[in-house]
Amino acid sequence: MTHERYLLVACLFLGTSSCADRIEGSATPTAADAHDTGPYQSGTTDAPTTGDSDATADSGTGVPAETAMYFPPPETDEWETVDAAELGWEPDGLAAVVSFVAEHNSTGFLILHRGRIVSETYWQGWDKHSSGVIFSATKTVIAVLLGLQLEQGLVGSLDDPIAEYLGPGWVGDADPTCASYPYAGDITIRQAITMTSGLRESIVLEFIRCKFHKAPDSEWFYNTMVYRMANDIIDARAPEQGLAGYSKAALFDKIGMQDTSWPTIYRAKSSVRDMARFGLLLLNNGDWDGQAVVEDKSYLAAMLGAANPYNPAYGYLTWLNGAADYLLPYDKDTHAGPIFPNAPADTFAALGADDKKIHIVPSHDLVVVRHGGAAYDGGLAATELDNQLWTLLCPAISCTPAVAP
Repeated sequence: MTHERYLLVACLFLGTSSCADRIEGSATPTAADAHDTGPYQSGTTDAPTTGDSDATADSGTGVPAETAMYFPPPETDEWETVDAAELGWEPDGLAAVVSFVAEHNSTGFLILHRGRIVSETYWQGWDKHSSGVIFSATKTVIAVLLGLQLEQGLVGSLDDPIAEYLGPGWVGDADPTCASYPYAGDITIRQAITMTSGLRESIVLEFIRCKFHKAPDSEWFYNTMVYRMANDIIDARAPEQGLAGYSKAALFDKIGMQDTSWPTIYRAKSSVRDMARFGLLLLNNGDWDGQAVVEDKSYLAAMLGAANPYNPAYGYLTWLNGAADYLLPYDKDTHAGPIFPNAPADTFAALGADDKKIHIVPSHDLVVVRHGGAAYDGGLAATELDNQLWTLLCPAISCTPAVAP
């Protein structure tokens, strides 16, 4: 498998969480083990581990940097490792990255290179099976599940109206102005997953707002409540399994996401390693160890490309680096430059509240995962943590940032 498709996508858009997350569950993480039996714990920070440590993975003692892509077996804890020095990385620089992450309320941090663990560290009582809600990083998982239902004919087209699947009352009646809303029969699945519905929302009270609406496909406005219709459609189109059963059979079991579950159909709860497995699937164009988990590669290319004319940093429920400008949730004004200026231009990411991060970098065969509580106050989707992380990581691995320092 090659990464030419991803690099093409990156080049295309080069030419050209949040409150929403917090209502999906408690804004304070609740897991110190795989079953979330205790609260987060303050206190000491574990020493970082690297690829040649027995504490990092259960097998492997390092592999040559040029070795082909590796996929950890789906049903075991076995996971090969590689030493940072063997990759030509700076071990001291990598240690500085891990120390930075440790100091910012993290519970887990993992870096993969070509599928092998280079660095894996846990804090606050977490281990490789501990899981917590990943908030809006769930959105990117939903984008993949929706693509699988399209492949299987369970969903006809992204351009189908939402009302075709959920009925004309899908906007709800919590906002009285929705009774006269003129576009309920027109808004499509595509507009829901590209944030171009034209609708507003009440995040705190969890309902769609029709007041102050604009016409569909006339602006980019981050709307979790409308996006959730994609979850409802997936759930409805797999009636014997529901979303939870469908995702397990169609995706999670195939790539070994054994610690991922659904407290509700709107939010996934996942471990650091499961997040890394998901990122590794996307890094490999929807393939896993020679098998196509996502067969429709054109769907993945569209998902990871600029999917609307208003925010080139947003695909199908996925954040994209390298664009000329970007909007963040609830922004009124466009920001100049790429969303992650200190990361490689082809980076794309699943991002959730409290700094849940899955960064994928095809040009460097990387997956970078961070779990934990919010690193800083404020910030939606892309936060200060992203840029601070890459300010340290890029020099350590000799990558070129999207914006030269």
